[in-house]
Amino acid sequence: MTTAITDYYDAATFERIKAYADTRETPFLVVDTATVGQQYDELLSTFPYSKIYYAVKANPAPEIIQLLRDRGSCFDIASIYELDRVMSLGVGPERVSYGNTIKKARDIRYFYERGVRMFATDSDADVRNIAKAAPGSKV
Repeated sequence: MTTAITDYYDAATFERIKAYADTRETPFLVVDTATVGQQYDELLSTFPYSKIYYAVKANPAPEIIQLLRDRGSCFDIASIYELDRVMSLGVGPERVSYGNTIKKARDIRYFYERGVRMFATDSDADVRNIAKAAPGSKV
């Protein structure tokens, strides 16, 4: 199976990205925020009763976080630095899940002190740490 650029972008969008790329030194990354928004909207329309959690580690650029924040996305956070970033951009703790599978007790407390009550886990020991450092939270 062959993949073509037209599988991802219409001709006008591709030309716009190409024109921009022609002015930059390589390597660099181009993320089309319109496409990110369209993909989020499509995912949401496919699963209308779901909460969508964007993994901030995939791309922590403020423009992406703000775009998804404005569309109502929730955020999967893997570090205190990511938490500080999304909260500084106006994302409330009720829209955050701490999803790192290796969590230090002090980091769990950091999230808890900032209002985060959703934690992803994959081990009994982690559940015990969450219970101690973030009582009453959801896992």
